[in-house]
Amino acid sequence: MTVVEPKPYGSWPSPITIDSLVQEIVGLGALHTNGTHLFWLERRPDEDGRETIVQCIRGEDEFNYDPRQYQNLLAKPYSVTSRVHEYGGGSYCVGDSHVYFVNARDQNLYAITLEDRSVRQITQGDQTTRFADLVLDQAGQHLYCIRETHTKDKEPKNDIVSVQVANGEVSVLVEGNDFYAAPRLSPDGQKLAYITWDHPNMPFNGTQLILLDLTTEVGSKATNNAASTFVAGGSTESVVQPTWISNDSLLFASDRSGFWNLYIYDSTGVFCIAEDEAEYATAPWQFGSRNFIPIDERFILSTRRDLDGQQLVIVDSELGVFSPICKEFCSYGSITYLNGKIYFLAGRVDDHNAIIELDTQADLTREVQRQTSAKPPREYVSYPQRIRYKNTEDNDVHAYFYEPCCLGWVGPSNERPPLLVMSHGGPTASTGPDLSLKIQFYTTRGWAVLDVDYGGSTGYGRAYRDRLTNNWGVTDVTDCEAGVRYLISQDLVDPRRVAIIGSSAGGYTTLRALTTSSLFSVGASHYGISDV
Repeated sequence: MTVVEPKPYGSWPSPITIDSLVQEIVGLGALHTNGTHLFWLERRPDEDGRETIVQCIRGEDEFNYDPRQYQNLLAKPYSVTSRVHEYGGGSYCVGDSHVYFVNARDQNLYAITLEDRSVRQITQGDQTTRFADLVLDQAGQHLYCIRETHTKDKEPKNDIVSVQVANGEVSVLVEGNDFYAAPRLSPDGQKLAYITWDHPNMPFNGTQLILLDLTTEVGSKATNNAASTFVAGGSTESVVQPTWISNDSLLFASDRSGFWNLYIYDSTGVFCIAEDEAEYATAPWQFGSRNFIPIDERFILSTRRDLDGQQLVIVDSELGVFSPICKEFCSYGSITYLNGKIYFLAGRVDDHNAIIELDTQADLTREVQRQTSAKPPREYVSYPQRIRYKNTEDNDVHAYFYEPCCLGWVGPSNERPPLLVMSHGGPTASTGPDLSLKIQFYTTRGWAVLDVDYGGSTGYGRAYRDRLTNNWGVTDVTDCEAGVRYLISQDLVDPRRVAIIGSSAGGYTTLRALTTSSLFSVGASHYGISDV
């Protein structure tokens, strides 16, 4: 029997150390298949954060889930990281016999031969030329990708190029706009769908979806060429993640209804599969995001996020309805489909992220790979409480609240815990209920934590996201303040001991909060923006 002792909040002995926040916890992501094998990226802290590609070897009937038999396809010094737009993503793709990737050190394209894991350099450049969002044609002869070229004293130039795998020769397909993303080849290789946008927009503000006919000889500026067809989007509509269903049917997400819903473009035009006050895509901060994939010409596998959280659903494009197929996890990402099984990166509130296999026929899930073999003891985990409160303009604000929790300790009855307010980066990113040792580091020591999805965060629709427009450093700060006042009104925290912390854009929120508000006693800005 555990003896519970009172001890001042903030001073509890905790099993979570600074080292445990990073040791042996592998980053997982970017799932891919080539129709035969499953691949993913692993970011390894014990190798200085190097990212490598792992192949899951498939036997005659099913995958072998023994981690000792997973194949690491890359040895040092190679690391798979693209720096296009600095956020990167889409840094590798797979073919039948080769895997292609962007090497972190020089940003060149390389090929791995699956048979013997030999590595060959394809392009010959330096870090001033970068590639991302790689797509391989069916013949395995060309890579289609985003290229970013840096020149001194000028803004980097973006274009869409094809690269001959055999000799590294680069041909420009599309140029002229400020930014490009998501080049996607039709199954027959005759059409290329892509996303583009220009300053001052960001991809979550306004983009355009364009189709390029590759069977027609095109000029250097395909956006002004007869071979290009405008599909959807504009300066106030965000279109993301074009995905081919067939040679003549293109799936994508658009927020024209106020939420990122699913749409199809075919010979009849553009139509919404089902209008829904939920998000079927996430903020396009990185290349290669994949929140939905077609299983066949009728059914689509997708994530769906509403105010109750995220779930995995099957969408019937003919009937316009969705059916949940998995509610076991709190987040889903990097979805792929292979041999009748669904694979995705799953988040959990009380365990580390993992790659999961879902067998819908048997209604079974099992782990393929997890971030670490260690499991956090449940008695030390503070579970997220989804809360909603009003800001000064009577708008709803969403956040997660974590109470102090550590086995064997409670706070004195006449004391309330100190509060740490967390503001995420982006600023139009979002937080979530996935297990965070960073949060548990504080809660196990007797702190309360408020993780705020302030106005501007994605996942709640376009109107919520637009609250931050022209109000960065204002809306985010007042929404954090409103959360503090709400918790004080519920007698959950000590109003004299409130801290705030944030990174990047969240660091700017922290600096603004410390200089414009009297609620916060102390704060920490991690690589925060200080001059917009």
